[in-house]
This record gives sequence, C-alpha cells and structure tokens, in this order.
Amino acid sequence: MTVNTTTQIPLPVQEFYERTLLERALPRLVAKKFGQNRPLKTKSGDTIKFRRYNALPLATTPLQEGVTPTGGTASVTDITAQLELYGYYLTISDKVTLMSVDPVITELVEVLGEQAGQTLDLVTYNVLLAGTNVIYAGGVAGRSSVKDIITAADLELAIRTLKRQNARKITEVVKASTGFNTYPIKPAYIGICHPDVARDIAKLPGFIPVERYAMVTDVIDEAEIGAWQDIRFLESTLVPKWAGAGASITNEDVLATSGKADVYPVIIFGADAYGCVHLGNKDDVDIIIKTSDGDVYDRSDPLNQRSTIGWKAYYTAVILNDAWLVRIECAATNSGRT
Repeated sequence: MTVNTTTQIPLPVQEFYERTLLERALPRLVAKKFGQNRPLKTKSGDTIKFRRYNALPLATTPLQEGVTPTGGTASVTDITAQLELYGYYLTISDKVTLMSVDPVITELVEVLGEQAGQTLDLVTYNVLLAGTNVIYAGGVAGRSSVKDIITAADLELAIRTLKRQNARKITEVVKASTGFNTYPIKPAYIGICHPDVARDIAKLPGFIPVERYAMVTDVIDEAEIGAWQDIRFLESTLVPKWAGAGASITNEDVLATSGKADVYPVIIFGADAYGCVHLGNKDDVDIIIKTSDGDVYDRSDPLNQRSTIGWKAYYTAVILNDAWLVRIECAATNSGRT
C-alpha cells in the first residue's frame, strides 16, 4: 500500500505560505462531447446494444398497372458494447489531514476528478484510433512512411470520403456536466487534433479562426480553433501521437524522435460515428471519500491513521459506423524551427 505522508505532501512554513494553490495545467476534454451518448441503466447487465436500420435499395423499376409488386425486406445492424470499470485512489495519512494548512481533501478530490475525465476521454480516443478509414499525408502507403505535414488535399479527401458514405454533419453537442442534454450547432463535420498539428491546420488557405466567426455563440467549446470548409476543428493534448513511428528524416522542420518523424492522427467524423456509454442516468464518475475518522470496524486501520479518496466509473466507447469516421495520419511542423 502506498500512503501519502508529509514526505510527499510537506507541511508548509506557515509565515511564508501563500494560501492560493497553483492552478493545474489541464488538457481539454472534447472526445466525449460528440459521441452518441447512451446510459445503461443499473441492474441491466454490462452490455448495451446499438441498432441501426440499414438503407433500402432504391425502387427504380416502374410498377405495372394493376399488378402488386413484390415487397422488400428490411435489415438492421446491431453493435454491442461492454462496459469496463476504471478507477484510481489515493491514501492520505492522518498527519497530513490534521496539520497541513492546505484543504487537502478538497484539492485532491478536484485532482482525481480531472484525472477521471481525462482517463475516459483518452479511452474514447483509443477506440476512435481503431477506425479503418485512414489517409496518410503525402499519399504514402502506411504510417512508417509518413513524413509530410497535413495539406488541404488531405482534408478534401477526408470530406469527400465522408460525403460518399452519406455521413451526416453534426448538428448538436452534448453539454458539459449536464448528463445527456444537448444544444444545437451549425452543421459540420468535426475534426480533433493535437496542438502540434493545429498550428499547421491554421495555416492552410481558407482556414477561418474562431476569432472571425460571425458570432461568439457559434463556438462549440474553448478547445475549438476554427473551421476549414465543412470541418470544425478542436484541439486537445490528450490526442495520442506515435513518436518516431514515421519515415527517417533529415528535415529539422518536422517534429521527430530518434531521426524518424512523429506521426499524429487527425480524427474527422460525422454524426453517430461512435457511441459513448455510461452506467446510470447522469454522472458517470463516482468520487469516493473515506476519512480517517470513519468506520471504527475497519480492522485494516485500527488507529484511524489513513484516509482514502478515489473515483470509479463504468464506461466504454464504440465505433458505430466506421464509414463515417476518417483518420488522417501526418507529421507536424517543428515550431522551434519555423
């Protein structure tokens, strides 16, 4: 058992201590905003089924007068997703709680809450990265050959790919911290990228930064950087990258690891491309606090010397229609060189 004592959380010198705690640097949580959010009721098992009714063939054969045509058949596609349990906790000594001038429990609850949100966002990204529609920048055959930054041609191909599959544009977004309520937005495909790539996207001809939107209310989220044609882009440091997974390069204008280009995914999708499943009707994260003066029958801590703070969440994400999800894999400009 790891116990956080005054070694990890030292007691500050009171006369020199500033009570205002430093603000933590937090990544922006965006992936869960755009999935088809569905709650799984408690006591209903751990698996949920998404069902899609497939399009019917077009009826182009003229009907004959007085003749009843042969009827058709409908079909559905079922996709199941199983909830997984995620969680984390900290153990705090009673000395820290009793003697520190920090509001330790309050602060650590916030830290754990942030960790929980970031964890579930990253879980969602990892699912989206399993999509099979991939465009490699520069027209190369695979990730190991990538060395070029993203171009307008890459984005045009992504838009064309989605439109060919009749991917609908997103018209509503899940509100933060309000369960499954949504609010409307102007129709668009959504693109999510790492800030390293956002800089290159913002330099493309025709890119419209959020500062030039007609109305401030048009901005989806503080993570939104702007729009290019049919795509609205948001950035997050949680978007994974593959360090040194690209081609060998000598060009120092491209970010690289051990002489090979770092490869970044740009995830572009339409409505209902993926789903996010939570247990319960609203908040999918449980914060659990057990103080050192709690259960006197806990024989693992007979002197009540420890408190625990933690969180757990049942959650999963699943791709619902792979045809409505495109991933561009590209390199990124080295901002220190250009």
